[in-house]
Amino acid sequence: MIAHLLSSLRAAVDRAAPPEELDHHLEGIAAIMENHFRYEERQLLTALPGRYRAWRRATGACPARRGH
Repeated sequence: MIAHLLSSLRAAVDRAAPPEELDHHLEGIAAIMENHFRYEERQLLTALPGRYRAWRRATGACPARRGH
């Protein structure tokens, strides 16, 4: 999936597509990547729930805000 989206972006860049079209390609890539990273985060939180909470307490870290 990501390879197809990157290939489409490259083709659009190579033919000097308008900025609006390039934005459309980039938004699609960003959506796929964000969805994948959310999945990976859920997998890690399931596997390491205690360690994650301890790390957050120790570092004061908080997850990235969604919807940006």
